[in-house]
Amino acid sequence: MVTAVTTATFQKLVLEASRQHPVLVDFWAAWCGPCRALAPVLERVAPDYAGRASIVKLNTDEEPSIAATYGIKSLPTVALFKDGQRVDGFIGAQPESVIRQTLDRHVRRSTAASAGTGEASANVLAEAARARLQRSALKTGGMGSPEALEAEAARHFLSGRHQDGLDAFLLLLQHYPQYQSSAGLANGRVCLVDAFTLLGEEHDLVGRYRRRMAAVLG
Repeated sequence: MVTAVTTATFQKLVLEASRQHPVLVDFWAAWCGPCRALAPVLERVAPDYAGRASIVKLNTDEEPSIAATYGIKSLPTVALFKDGQRVDGFIGAQPESVIRQTLDRHVRRSTAASAGTGEASANVLAEAARARLQRSALKTGGMGSPEALEAEAARHFLSGRHQDGLDAFLLLLQHYPQYQSSAGLANGRVCLVDAFTLLGEEHDLVGRYRRRMAAVLG
């Protein structure tokens, strides 16, 4: 079940709760068509994460102060909070697979069986992430074009120059708004998420660049 939160309950149900388990927050509004499309998908996913993560929703028209605090500019925006901080998420009505992948990057595995399943799933995700970055590395474009920057970033990252690659992917988000879109398979946001997948959540660069990505996407 997706619980509605307000300004009065945000501290307890999101920030404090996220110190125990990840909390996914759906920032929505009644007039927003994509929000209405996303809502039943979140409701369908929520029971599968009971006890490991929670999914809540916040009406930005009714609670504008919270939306302003987190710089919510597009709806729906879904933000994942962990340890009291916004660390991941996406913009737009996404398919169920994207929602699950976002949660799976952060939920704790509680049994050996689930750990085995998680490891197999992680391998599949890593293979897909590497394939997308390899396609990005082959892109061509004029000097200074977003395509050229994407290709350069991917080549840096795949060659082991991880920080150079991450910095270049962030430039895509900062200077080319079309690369902030959730549409398509290769854009700045997706490339960064793929890079995080390959590095693994324990890598010291991942937390830092997730926060920087979230700040750019606002």
